[in-house]
Amino acid sequence: MKAVVFGGTGATGRQLVQQLCASEKWTKITTIGRREVPVDEFPDDCKSKLVQLTASFEALDPVKSSMVEHDVCFHCLGTTRALAGGADTFVKIERDFTAAAAAAAYEAGIPHFSVVSAQGANPNARAVEWLHPTLYVKTLGEKEEACKKQPFRLVSVFRPGMLDRLLPKGDPGYRWHENLAKKVLSALPVSDLARMMIADAEKQASAIAAGAAEGAAAKGSDSGCVGGANTKVYEDKMIKQLVASL
Repeated sequence: MKAVVFGGTGATGRQLVQQLCASEKWTKITTIGRREVPVDEFPDDCKSKLVQLTASFEALDPVKSSMVEHDVCFHCLGTTRALAGGADTFVKIERDFTAAAAAAAYEAGIPHFSVVSAQGANPNARAVEWLHPTLYVKTLGEKEEACKKQPFRLVSVFRPGMLDRLLPKGDPGYRWHENLAKKVLSALPVSDLARMMIADAEKQASAIAAGAAEGAAAKGSDSGCVGGANTKVYEDKMIKQLVASL
């Protein structure tokens, strides 16, 4: 199998790229982003599978041809308001850059788009710019809708709650309040989120190739996985349950 990865330098994206490279099932991993994924600790045989492309999300046309003949596009791009530098840039990165990536993936003929969202995402939520939790929920909901606007054979949406980003103290991305919260809450390690995304892609590949992605559970079910005919939404509880069975 072959994968395109957007956001491969983030906490989840790094885990995803490393696990894809280590798997015999995956023969090519193409990463696209502003900078390359650090691979110093990757085994040499893993590095040979990796194709790293740098591009701006505002100009993806030059890399579209390199996205052709891949089975799935994993989109792990995300940010915080603080890192983005404000509300407008936060929305641009989360929603608009995701829309650009989804459009490029579909135009390249990729049948399956897999995206990291967040628990509680709701495009219809009332939001005000100065109250970030409301802006966050709405923006992440709009991020999901941007993916579903493209007629992929399947869109997989992952809505984790608290994430354990597995960053050591001293790392530039380390946040002390996250480290404190994960000791109290049931945080999902990003390594497990990556495992679940890969397992989903592998499970769906044969069905997509046969002409029909596995049907999603009906809306309103308590399985934690809901969606329409071409959408699977994995809620936090279901992600944890399924990861435990892998």
